[in-house]
Amino acid sequence: MLTPPFTTLIKHLAAGYTSLGRPIKLAPLTFEFQVSNNLFEYATTGGRFLLKVMAHPQALYGQQDVAERLEVVGQAVSELHRAGLPVEEIVRGDDGCFVHRYQGHLLRLYAFNSGRNYADPELDPRRSASSLRRLHTEGLACLSEETRKRMRGFHKAYPLRTTASEVPALYRFLKDHAPARQAYVRILEQWDTVEWAVERTLSDRPVSPLHECLVHTDFHPRNALFHQDRDQATMIDLDNMIIDQRLPCLGFSILRFAFLQRERSPEVLREAIAVFATAEHQNPEFLDDLHHAMVGIEIEKVVRILHRVRTTGEYTGFIDNICPLHLANIKFLSASVVCA
Repeated sequence: MLTPPFTTLIKHLAAGYTSLGRPIKLAPLTFEFQVSNNLFEYATTGGRFLLKVMAHPQALYGQQDVAERLEVVGQAVSELHRAGLPVEEIVRGDDGCFVHRYQGHLLRLYAFNSGRNYADPELDPRRSASSLRRLHTEGLACLSEETRKRMRGFHKAYPLRTTASEVPALYRFLKDHAPARQAYVRILEQWDTVEWAVERTLSDRPVSPLHECLVHTDFHPRNALFHQDRDQATMIDLDNMIIDQRLPCLGFSILRFAFLQRERSPEVLREAIAVFATAEHQNPEFLDDLHHAMVGIEIEKVVRILHRVRTTGEYTGFIDNICPLHLANIKFLSASVVCA
């Protein structure tokens, strides 16, 4: 846990990023929602920057070599930014690296983006959809051959294909700990939804041809920044970017933008699909596959959160998202005929 006044951390940054000038301040940023990284504003005589501090990298990703993975992702983000795609700008240290270790934490520095948060429910989804579409269609071509090669070795953290076998153990874990946390009780009350979604995701397979592309995997309204003079959103927090099939990434973003400030309804979902999927939203086969991907991404998150908490004890705050967000979306989708 990093605590004020952050004197040693400031010295560490000053020594590792001398080209940015003399440090002026390092101030923590706070949010009303759960985040995976601790964020700070780092100001120097050379400008303003955003510092990301990852406290439990191994627990977050379920693997040992997280620093190496994030270094490759940092290189990919740098290449995308240089190619003109609307992504945040990552900063190299004096040693040429994007990722640095500090007291068991992983540090990365980004140019501070002064764009506003999501606010316009009419235009901001369209700007966001345009950015995501560019990542899907242009992203791979913007990467060097070496970066593409290294990115192909990455997969989502705790994928459902490996965690599904743990579902019975997760049920027992919740039963054992339910007296201590009401959120566990609420999850147990909806366990039939969990089992249905796991079985459906693993047994059903999309039938339309699926092509690999560069995917964000976590693009929601809080990971988009907007500027008055730009018709595309700046995508931030690309830590989980991988090369994968497009539909899970697309389906995740559609759900998050659709229901951010609106009640779940078939009409609202149709509108979001039309914005993010453009002409494809009229293709019944595509909609079937999208529906499958939406259920899959939500149940994968449920099982991932529970598995991570049970096996590592970290990132427990995400438990509170399971019922009101992930399971609520699954239950809506199971009853919806919009896509199925």
